[in-house]
Amino acid sequence: MKKNSNIFTIFINQSTRNEKQMITTLCLLFAFCSSAFIGIPIWFEEPKLLCLSADKITYLPCTEEEMCSKKLIYMIDPQISPISLVSELNLLCERKYIKRLLLTVIYFGGCLGAFMNFLIYIRPISRKKALACLGLVFASANYLIIFFRSSEIMIGFCLAIISFTSIIGNAYGFIIINEYFAGDLAKTATIFMRLFWGIFGIFFGGFCYLIQSNWKMLFLTMGTLVMIDSLYLLFFKSETGIKEGLSKGVIF
Repeated sequence: MKKNSNIFTIFINQSTRNEKQMITTLCLLFAFCSSAFIGIPIWFEEPKLLCLSADKITYLPCTEEEMCSKKLIYMIDPQISPISLVSELNLLCERKYIKRLLLTVIYFGGCLGAFMNFLIYIRPISRKKALACLGLVFASANYLIIFFRSSEIMIGFCLAIISFTSIIGNAYGFIIINEYFAGDLAKTATIFMRLFWGIFGIFFGGFCYLIQSNWKMLFLTMGTLVMIDSLYLLFFKSETGIKEGLSKGVIF
């Protein structure tokens, strides 16, 4: 590596157009699928409550603890409250346990995905297609949450699928990078994956702020982005990596 080289000059000068497209596609998919976990605080953000005062006329700001313990009549402040799953499903007071169950299901799905990486072996020649299919399942689960938005069971199932596919997909994203590229370019692509993740997190937070954390809009947007990227990856023709290995008679 030259002394004046950095990851950007390596990416620009040491990769073909085809390789640039491949790296960008994988990095974007890695970033978009990270919404499975960085979106959790947004989906379950607590609403701002207004409780009916003693005069039975006005509503005043109150905490959930006050409202639940005193069984006050309340309403969600529409002006400053996030449009989250907590508000949509009324996951307050005696329904608080549903929120805890949904959070548990998310991490259970991720844990199961990590465990499946040990149990199932996907041959190198099929990994790019498998990653794209995982992305399509991820996107479909995002859409299904909106469709079944009144069912806590289906929402929990879809959240588990989202975290399950995200964990498996993240692992295979790094594996594919190292199988299709070599040397400095492979290292650069790996760094780019983390860089894309960080930049996406910034834009994701800003987008959530602009739409008042509207959970339906978030799932719709992320499902669409992952769907487009996954379809592109599914039909993408790489000029290096696995194809080179096959042409040399390497057994996978």
